[in-house]
Amino acid sequence: MRWLNDEQIPAFPFLLFILVLRWFIPPSQEKDSVGFLAVLIRAFRFVLGVSSPYRCWGGGGRGRLSLCPSGALCSSTTLREQGQEIHAAMPLLHLHLCFTSVLCWLAHESSSLVLPNATELLSPPSSTRTGPAPGAGMPRSRRRRYLSPRDMNAILDYHNQVRAQVSPPAANMEYMVWDERLARVAEAWAARCVWEHGPPQLMKYVGQNLSIHSGRYRSVVDMVRSWHHEQQHYSFPHPRECNPRCPSKCSGSVCSHYTQMVWASSNRLGCALQACSNVHVWGSTWRRAVLLVCNYAIKGNWIGEAPYKMGRPCSACPPAYGGVCSNNMCFTGLKSNQVSWF
Repeated sequence: MRWLNDEQIPAFPFLLFILVLRWFIPPSQEKDSVGFLAVLIRAFRFVLGVSSPYRCWGGGGRGRLSLCPSGALCSSTTLREQGQEIHAAMPLLHLHLCFTSVLCWLAHESSSLVLPNATELLSPPSSTRTGPAPGAGMPRSRRRRYLSPRDMNAILDYHNQVRAQVSPPAANMEYMVWDERLARVAEAWAARCVWEHGPPQLMKYVGQNLSIHSGRYRSVVDMVRSWHHEQQHYSFPHPRECNPRCPSKCSGSVCSHYTQMVWASSNRLGCALQACSNVHVWGSTWRRAVLLVCNYAIKGNWIGEAPYKMGRPCSACPPAYGGVCSNNMCFTGLKSNQVSWF
């Protein structure tokens, strides 16, 4: 069979070689179109390397020998010989274009086994979800239902900070501690992802504050801080106004979250955090929301009563505290407990 320019590969046998090679690709590489193409390209380069030896031009002068880049011996040629070889190489260019077409056809055929898996949809095409995916913008530690010990301490410390700095000063403000039983009840209720207080049978014994947000991540302290912001709308009743019942003096839509935070005898706290896909809030649906539930014991916000007694800090502490005062609060030295609160 005639070779092109006596140095080039024959067109038809090489194409036949490629087509035959396609059926000898290992199954593992046949499933990977990239690996399959790499094998064909290596085969193409190998055949070219065997049938088309390197020619070097511009070596060390006419008739002298020099080393090719591959290390093989080759001879210098004249400009006329270079032109002849370039002209003779044109059929090889046509062969290369033909080979590229074959590769495209084979790649299309083999990749049809790969693309469906490689482009598998992570959500249904008809999904109407908008905004970030669940948990997006939230630290990994927040994508769960339990508060971390750091979160618990942050919530508790924030409450005690607010309680210690009430104005006017409190004479009977008790130091607040963490209660695991209150936290477990809050956890069970938060898991329901409902925007209402509960469970109903415990609401006569337990005070409760709720906070919810949707969108970008907020720390638990940010969620609690909104309750404290109600202070700006609350006016503490003067003792002479409490005759015998104290009036409710709130200039905003609600102040009861703040008053529960600073209710003097509410000295136990337990909270839970829950990530919810949907929460119905006053006629609207909040998607991918985070719900915080905090339970307080003893229950505060009794109608007709002030949150605390106004006076010198710790001057009216309950006898159980033994006169111990810490940071303007009646203090027993206890940081947390699991005391029954029924």
